[in-house]
Amino acid sequence: MIDVNKFSKLGVGDIADYARYQKEELKKELIATMKDIYGDNLPDNAFSAIEDQLKKMPSLMNTGDIDAAGLQYLLWISLRKKDNSITLKQVGDEFDLGKADEYVKNLFPSNMPEKKRPRSPVKKKKKKTNR
Repeated sequence: MIDVNKFSKLGVGDIADYARYQKEELKKELIATMKDIYGDNLPDNAFSAIEDQLKKMPSLMNTGDIDAAGLQYLLWISLRKKDNSITLKQVGDEFDLGKADEYVKNLFPSNMPEKKRPRSPVKKKKKKTNR
């Protein structure tokens, strides 16, 4: 079972990693589809054409949709910050789709408690007297 208390905040770099992951997964799907259609007779420029099209696509993060595989990836990134030995497969094995809302609620920084930093005491300025 995935413990939401072990989540770490996701930063901008983590979200960028997720966007790269999404594009790589889409690339794999497109290549598999092309192989299904063309078999071993893929046109010479097929892979470069896929790469070119993926570069033109806006980030899939802009849609606001995260599928189960994407959520597992984000969970893995978060959990890996405290336990570098955890694998994506382990997260996938423990993933419970019925708890997706709970995962999302606890995953993103806006929903996580901030650590309070100790405040430095404010030094009062001495008033200058004009005599």
